[in-house]
Amino acid sequence: MEGCYFHWEGTSFRPVRRGLRGHYRVLCATAPLASLVPPPLATGPGNRQHPPFAGIKTQTDIVIDLYTAATPNGWKASIALEELAIPYRVNPVDLTGGEQHKPQFRAMNPNGRIPVIVDHETGGLTIFESGAILIYLAEKTGRLMPVDLSGRFRVMQWLMFQMGGIGPMQGQAVVFERYFKEDVPAARLRYKRETRRLYEVLDGRLAECEYLAGDYSIADIANWAWVKAHRWARVSTDGLEHLGRWIDLLAARPACQRGIEIPPPAGSAEKQTGLGASITTE
Repeated sequence: MEGCYFHWEGTSFRPVRRGLRGHYRVLCATAPLASLVPPPLATGPGNRQHPPFAGIKTQTDIVIDLYTAATPNGWKASIALEELAIPYRVNPVDLTGGEQHKPQFRAMNPNGRIPVIVDHETGGLTIFESGAILIYLAEKTGRLMPVDLSGRFRVMQWLMFQMGGIGPMQGQAVVFERYFKEDVPAARLRYKRETRRLYEVLDGRLAECEYLAGDYSIADIANWAWVKAHRWARVSTDGLEHLGRWIDLLAARPACQRGIEIPPPAGSAEKQTGLGASITTE
């Protein structure tokens, strides 16, 4: 089928057709978690969801299995995979259905959180925690992180800034602003103020350089995947000129555009609120 690539549906492949912006729209795997173990990588039609950067033609070309959902942490992994053009297969995890708590998933991540990757080039090495995944993919490919010590730790410190600051603070801002059943004004104010303060730190850094660590890196991917959703947290970026420039800069990258659609988001604000509430308040 010329012009199409194929996506694994649990028992068979189906074609993926060109969608908006000329990219190939993701048709995510729908196999239940009971069959979460990837299908054998036997010879057959490939299932690359986007134009074949790495020349994927057969199922044996798949390097990474990605277990993920449409959240900022999930986007970090999918954006990196898109940037690095590593052939991978998407395995959506139904968070509202509690699949992340089932034994099959807990065997990959005892903490029951997405994303998780399985690397078939290294004997099925399984890695959880989005920051660890970003570091692994950068080291595997020799891209998106410098090899010299000073450059490497410029990236690492801004990656950890997201892991220990932006993620937890903005995450709690969203919980109390959108998902928590009770209105707790002090909590809403506390987390939104702290998130805004962290944005101001980013803005100050970006006044000095185009990207957080000088060159584009996994630190930018990690922070952008969260900061791009600032409106959902109801945290303003007004007056943060350099942060706004950087947000737009990454939003224009094709890999970022594709990565935030893998898997497709929940849809309406009502559906997203229901998704968030089901995984953060129960």
